[in-house]
Amino acid sequence: MASPAFTLDTPRPADAPALARVHVRSWEAAYGHVLSGEKWFGQPAIQRREAQWTQMLAPGTTSADGADGAPQTGAPRATDTALPVGTFPGTPGLPGPLTIRIGRDADGTPVGFAVAGPSRDEPPVRELELAILYLDPDWFGAGLGSALIEATLGDAPASVWVAKDNPRAIRFYAKHGFTLDGARKVEPMYEGLVDVRMIR
Repeated sequence: MASPAFTLDTPRPADAPALARVHVRSWEAAYGHVLSGEKWFGQPAIQRREAQWTQMLAPGTTSADGADGAPQTGAPRATDTALPVGTFPGTPGLPGPLTIRIGRDADGTPVGFAVAGPSRDEPPVRELELAILYLDPDWFGAGLGSALIEATLGDAPASVWVAKDNPRAIRFYAKHGFTLDGARKVEPMYEGLVDVRMIR
């Protein structure tokens, strides 16, 4: 059976609600066995994620110059002039410039996304970090995750943090040249979730 068709794109402000749903559905698949409650799952979580995506993709950021080249309205920020088209200034917890790419299904609906930017590690072991990669679970195994890694990282050296108890993700990143480097951290805000670092 052929994999479903998808296209890669730069996100636009109107994509925030769909990206929020993908974000929460992916978290349910990846972390449902270790996290619980409305903070992470269900409609309250979707609303919180939508607010985050709305902030990140707000008009006036360089996301306004999307793949179709059509500028959106909104006052430019001071950082806009320094960023290439298709990159984003980032947020307090995710410093930019960020490269964000999304996958769309045949109807144009976002079904996955990846975010890469400067490493948040101190000191950094790689300059570039794959900060986020999430897919709607219906799209696991369709090649979208691999395409998003290629679109955001190319073949560049990079790091990525992944949940220790997510063997599927660890196998996936290993397929793309990442190896565990022995670093780990506990995420108190995520109910003690343990992350391990992979590098290539």
